[in-house]
Amino acid sequence: MDNDELQYNDPFWESILPEAIRVSRQDPKNLVARIHLIISLILYLAIPLKQLLHHIFSTKNQRVASAAGRFISRREEQQIAFGPVDLYSLWNTQYPKCRGNLEELIVKPAAKRIALAESDSAISDPKLKIKLADLTVHSVRDLLTPTGLEDKYRQHAPFLFEILETFAKSPNRYEKWRGFKVTVDVEEDESDDQGEMGSQDTGERDDEGKPDEASDEGQGPDRITVAIIFIISALLYLRNRATNILPLIFGIFAKVGGASSRVIATLNRLGVSVSARTIDRVKTLLSDDAVRRAKDLFLSNHLFSIIFDNINIYVRKSEQRVDNQNTMIHATNIALLALPPEADLLGENLQEKLAMRGKRGEDRHGDCIRLTKEDQDHYTKAFTAIVAQMLCTYWPGRERWRNIKEMEKTLAAMSPSIRPLPPHKTETYPMGVVDVNEGSKKGVVRVMEEIQKMCSLSEEDFSKKVRIVKGDLGTVRLLRSARRDRADDVSPMEQLLYIQELSELFHWALNATHMLMRVHLGNGIQDPGSLLNHKDLLGRIWDVNKPNYAAAKALLRHSLIARLLHIALIESGKSRWSDLYDMRPDVDEIQRLAGVIASKWATSQAGLAAQRQEDDVLAHACWFLRDTLTFMEFESAVSHADAGRVLKIVKLWSYMFRGAGLYNYAREALELLSVWSKELPAGLKTNLEMSWFVNRWGKPGRFIAADLYVEHLNRLVKCEHLAEGSGLTVENIKARGSSCVEALDVISRATAQFFGTRDPYRRHKEAKVTKDLQALVGHLQNNQVHSLKIGRRIRAPVTKQGKEVMRSGVYDVISSGFESLTQGGWSDFLKETTYDPALGYPLDTGEGRTESELPLSESAFDNEQNPLTYRTDEALQEHMEGTGANLGLGGVGGGDDLYIGLPDGTYAETEM
Repeated sequence: MDNDELQYNDPFWESILPEAIRVSRQDPKNLVARIHLIISLILYLAIPLKQLLHHIFSTKNQRVASAAGRFISRREEQQIAFGPVDLYSLWNTQYPKCRGNLEELIVKPAAKRIALAESDSAISDPKLKIKLADLTVHSVRDLLTPTGLEDKYRQHAPFLFEILETFAKSPNRYEKWRGFKVTVDVEEDESDDQGEMGSQDTGERDDEGKPDEASDEGQGPDRITVAIIFIISALLYLRNRATNILPLIFGIFAKVGGASSRVIATLNRLGVSVSARTIDRVKTLLSDDAVRRAKDLFLSNHLFSIIFDNINIYVRKSEQRVDNQNTMIHATNIALLALPPEADLLGENLQEKLAMRGKRGEDRHGDCIRLTKEDQDHYTKAFTAIVAQMLCTYWPGRERWRNIKEMEKTLAAMSPSIRPLPPHKTETYPMGVVDVNEGSKKGVVRVMEEIQKMCSLSEEDFSKKVRIVKGDLGTVRLLRSARRDRADDVSPMEQLLYIQELSELFHWALNATHMLMRVHLGNGIQDPGSLLNHKDLLGRIWDVNKPNYAAAKALLRHSLIARLLHIALIESGKSRWSDLYDMRPDVDEIQRLAGVIASKWATSQAGLAAQRQEDDVLAHACWFLRDTLTFMEFESAVSHADAGRVLKIVKLWSYMFRGAGLYNYAREALELLSVWSKELPAGLKTNLEMSWFVNRWGKPGRFIAADLYVEHLNRLVKCEHLAEGSGLTVENIKARGSSCVEALDVISRATAQFFGTRDPYRRHKEAKVTKDLQALVGHLQNNQVHSLKIGRRIRAPVTKQGKEVMRSGVYDVISSGFESLTQGGWSDFLKETTYDPALGYPLDTGEGRTESELPLSESAFDNEQNPLTYRTDEALQEHMEGTGANLGLGGVGGGDDLYIGLPDGTYAETEM
């Protein structure tokens, strides 16, 4: 007989069972009686439960198997519970001594089987594997970003994911005691490890360090989910090295962050990072691809510009010997910047450009630098807009205003516009470093030759088009001088005729800051409105003999803001800071105040009128407003990529630099304006204006100067991607990092964002800056800086004709520069720079300089060479979120608008 066939059928039981049982066998009310009957029979027949249950769930009898199937089935739509759950729960509660056996013999084996199946599923997913051969600079953002890992791991390893979530998200003792809801999106201090009630640490999970809510790129998963993803990725990598997506990303992230080889090796053993050798392979592959992309750009029809800058790296030797001493690497970092689609292909016409050489000689009267009524109207309108925006942004108590967003939009629309670029994301092509020092005429020529070789073009093809080459003033002047010396050489390539040089805007801003500090640092004792006086009042501790760009720019901005608020008090008939707080001006009132300040206070005439009445303090205050607003307009123009506005400011700076005794940039301003006016075809002029700006985000108001972008590349190379020890060579830098630094930085930023790491810039600075502004406004009010006081003179020693004489310590740089230019300065410039088709270039004698009558401040700003250092995190910081972008800040670096000039991390130009 078949063992699976029931030996006792229904007729058998109908003949034996009592009638009461037979009749009510389908009645739920009689279920207990029927259960007792079965249990009694089992006990009477001494049937072991193990064999009974084994037979029930192993038999092939259809009726028994059907009943067993109903027991283990789970139909949520019919709200039928899963039977084994009840049994397992009863075993745990009714027989607590068997819990260990249940977990050891049932739970653990099942968990292992599930974990193995989930692991097999995950390591088989090709999307969790990164093949190094597939990496390119263009695809790195898509391939090497950790987004989507949570969904992948929940899909492949749901059991493990939920176990780890339970492990990490369950409340600790303190949270249970206080009844807190578990918060996972936090950063805790190391002191939170105890988490016990009654200990010094409460165990509460604080809310510091949440992802930056202002970020325009969104937020990643909460920190516990990130930790789970991290754990699963490490485990998968330890089992199968091909499943490497997060270890590869994190390894690059750690390396970019400065982790040493030993740290990388340790992380590799833990499964959270690939090896250092793999990271080097990635950097090499990306570097090769970056150079290949740049070469493709050269061979395409897309217009672009070339920019390069020196990068000096100090190689320190640990064991000094005669043949093993410290050395300096002098290299050059090169990048190509694609022009927007609106660029003009006709701008590449070399013959048209050459035909216009020497046209500046036609402008004998200096029409290109003459300030017209149109210029004056533009300056007034621009200054009014900047003043209105600053008043709205920094007015105390503005948080209580209604419709503040609408006010900001209305005031932002006041800014004039001439030729702004539409927002677009700039395509950048870093080419890396070359082993050439570009600090000489021979050096810049060799750099161009290296570029020609890297792009695999013949000399003829390379030099038959106009190539826009950009750099700082030193680079531009070396290119011009080399072209003069090679005028009679054998080919356009050797003559450098194809180069259209362009001085870059970040260095213009650097030198404009030097000029403003040189003119307005002033006498801290005699002049309560001088920058030196304000610096001491606010306790800004930076040294005037070793000034920093960000610190100097911050002092200029904060002094300007305080002056604007103080004048607003005066024009409103008020006298105290609290009065500003109580006022709630509307848009019309702010526009009225801004118009009054721009037309009545920030003018040359206002300062001159005060000085004629022997009030040097008020004169200095008026000229400071005018000069500093000029700088703010320049920064706003760069941030909005408006070359027309930039050139308006350069025209004004052609006088200011000369009046301040800074002749290099005074002459460059004349060069720029004369070339733009007479010697550029329309298409080339359009392309040059476009090449000034870089927008890495494709958003309005987020443009930066192109040379600031290159300084960012230099910083990345020097701080994050240098080899160690004997690997610190130009060849190694070029092969493993210099051309792919931007791609690696993209990975680093995406990884930090995914891990919920907010931007490291300090928080809650608004109160500190508000107190600084309050102190400055009170100081200006107490000293009546903006009130006329006859006889308030400031005397300073000035060297004139070899003798030191006493004269006013306040100086109008525009008037002085205008006087110098109109008394032979412009004609001398034309004589020394105008190309003659018959005679060639004139001798490069340099412009004759007049002795500056600017009073000395006994600081580093007295030097004609710019003393400002700018290789710091703050000095190179571009646009910040919030008000900075709205006000057009950050286009020329220098930190955000709340930076207070404290010492910060610096990467050395001569030391590494």
